[in-house]
Amino acid sequence: MTKRLIFPILLLLPVLLLLLVGRGPARAWTPADIQLYNDNGDAHAYGAIFHQSDVVGSVLKAADANYPIRIQSVQARLYHYQGSTDSVQVRAVIYSIGPDGSPQTLLGASDPVQVTTFHPDEVSIPLPEPISLQAPQSFLAGIEYMSGVEGSTPSILFDSPPGDEVAGLQNSAG
Repeated sequence: MTKRLIFPILLLLPVLLLLLVGRGPARAWTPADIQLYNDNGDAHAYGAIFHQSDVVGSVLKAADANYPIRIQSVQARLYHYQGSTDSVQVRAVIYSIGPDGSPQTLLGASDPVQVTTFHPDEVSIPLPEPISLQAPQSFLAGIEYMSGVEGSTPSILFDSPPGDEVAGLQNSAG
């Protein structure tokens, strides 16, 4: 089965990353949590289109002054719509972004987790090892479906209609 990257829609509701921010000339890591998100707060849409190997993600970038950073987890809301299964296996993924603006290299991934928590609650997927980014850069934080069949797989929630390329884009720390 081929992997589909649902990108550049960038609309996980919400995509939250917990980061540790480095400070000082030695680049020591200090435990200052920052949340990066791409969420306007409106649970607008879902799609009965996802299946095993799909990746749904959002491009994020911390403020330049916050680097180096360590990405520790990805949070998202999944929706259990009528006819979808009661659980789905997913993993969190972090990709670098290439010069053309598309996902390039897989930087890290979580172990697969079985999700049974749905909207309005969030699922938080920790990465087994934090992913370090030394220099300011955009990256894709996403959820990869490890199981599922189109038409019955719980959906990531979107804050605008799927396919709307400009909705709710926020790259902010705080």
